[in-house]
Amino acid sequence: MEYRRFFKKGSWAVRGNYAGREEGTGLMGEAEMYYTHNKSLYSYALVAYGNKIVFPEIRLSYSIFKTFAKEIEGELGVRYLKADSANAITGVASIAKPFGDFWVNLRGYFISDEGDFNTSFNLTTRYYMNRRQDYLSIIAGLGTSPDDRSRLIQFPQLSGLLTRSIAAGYQKTIRYRTTLGLFGTGSTRKSKITVTKINTIFTLIYNVNSEAI
Repeated sequence: MEYRRFFKKGSWAVRGNYAGREEGTGLMGEAEMYYTHNKSLYSYALVAYGNKIVFPEIRLSYSIFKTFAKEIEGELGVRYLKADSANAITGVASIAKPFGDFWVNLRGYFISDEGDFNTSFNLTTRYYMNRRQDYLSIIAGLGTSPDDRSRLIQFPQLSGLLTRSIAAGYQKTIRYRTTLGLFGTGSTRKSKITVTKINTIFTLIYNVNSEAI
């Protein structure tokens, strides 16, 4: 569940996450902000804290985005994730460009977890509709990133494994204030003994947006 509020320079949001498992009930709260510095530069920041049941204990994110000629957008950022068996710092770099109603983004993650180094890559394609309020999305992934909400619960176990994933979803805005989305992720992972497991996860998103006075 998410509540988002817009102001002149950007937006802020608070978000609650819930997961019920055999080991207990996982809860995690998040605070997120987008801030526009000027016409070609903006920042994204996130702070999250969980009860260490299912979800990570701490999750921090920051990225700065720069728009160049021909609407090419570059990103540099950093992520931090602390869980029972992970203490990971991640560097992030991406490049994105719109092509008509399509938007394409290639993002790389360079993950350091207490001496272990891993990488992860995502290729995202969106098709925008209804004056760019709604979109269809397809994401192909190699490896597991700290930004992947569908597999955030499994990050300590999946990091470093040969993981391939494909995700698809649809997001719709209703009367400019309410956002509904349905996203599904399918993934395969191969361990050191070459056993492949297949997981499928579906996520329902409901956002309430509010304009600042």
